[in-house]
Amino acid sequence: KPVIRSINYVCNFTHETENSTFGSSSVASFLPNELFITTTMPPRGTNHNQNQLIRNGTSSQGHPVVLNVAEKPSVARALADVFARMPRSTARPNITGQAAQMFVCDNVHFPSVFSQGNYNHNAHGSGARQRNSNMVEVPHTMITTSVRGHLASTEFPPRFGWNACPPARLFDAPIQTVYKPDMEPLERMLRDYAKKCAALVLWLDCDREGEAICDEVREVCLESNPRLGPKVYRARFSTVLPNEIKRALGTLGRVNENFVQAVKARSEHDLRVGAAFTRFQTLRLQKKFEEFAGGSMGVVSYGPCQFPTLGFVVERWARIETFVPEDFWYIEMSIRVNNDGSIDSNEHETITNGNNPNAANPQLTSHNNRNK
Repeated sequence: KPVIRSINYVCNFTHETENSTFGSSSVASFLPNELFITTTMPPRGTNHNQNQLIRNGTSSQGHPVVLNVAEKPSVARALADVFARMPRSTARPNITGQAAQMFVCDNVHFPSVFSQGNYNHNAHGSGARQRNSNMVEVPHTMITTSVRGHLASTEFPPRFGWNACPPARLFDAPIQTVYKPDMEPLERMLRDYAKKCAALVLWLDCDREGEAICDEVREVCLESNPRLGPKVYRARFSTVLPNEIKRALGTLGRVNENFVQAVKARSEHDLRVGAAFTRFQTLRLQKKFEEFAGGSMGVVSYGPCQFPTLGFVVERWARIETFVPEDFWYIEMSIRVNNDGSIDSNEHETITNGNNPNAANPQLTSHNNRNK
């Protein structure tokens, strides 16, 4: 018989029929003017492509759906494992066929995600104030996935190619954000699931680069679902141990915009300086040396990080080349213990040539009474 359920003041009519042959139920769900899904729900534990009924970010159980994004697949798996082991939570079949693994867990209880976001964290991720012990824990549906480092990169438009402008023009040329082909499936996945969720929690690494990746994920999700604007949260954690993750769930903050801008400034500086000086050096050397004529020797790369690193390598090489060996000495000490536990008074210390232990050199031996 039809069952009438109220989800966020929207009537959801569901008709279930039991299939005894396969031990599963066929569920057809309808909403006003919208047909959602008709699918066969396999037994718990089956790995399949699961689409949950979601309207305005609410699951079929009436829980807010939270999209959790980690920086690496291993962290996403660890988070999903912690969510599944929390009291009263229920692990659901994984969502397959996506650019990254997606884990689903229902009935995950922690302080309402919508009541958080006011925690100010310092550079080390510790909270400026403690979690309010009176906050009521409510159930959430958690969808957990990951990216693989930076989603986007920056580059100059095609009109600023090698032969299209002088190198100095790159210092004020416009910069565009691009997504590499191998990252486009991840971008599409985030856009798709951002539309289905009520909140976004960012579990990226707690450093400046992690904060910049948070901004990239946030930008992709907000383009798909602008309503997430005030509902984007930042989780601060140092390990994936259960107590640490539970603490992070109760102290959600916001993305550190200062860190984001710092990384963007450094990235833009690296791009402009590196590209301009690489082109300048390469084009100039091609005119001065036959070996570089025609570009057969490739580019002469320059980078703000690469250049000082090269200096460290050259400095170390120069020290090795100019090294003059000198004799040095070290002390060897042996202790002989008698049967009664006392130290043999014939214990001795020897000073040995460290460069050539077998060389003929005076060995200084001292006999000491160590029984005191």
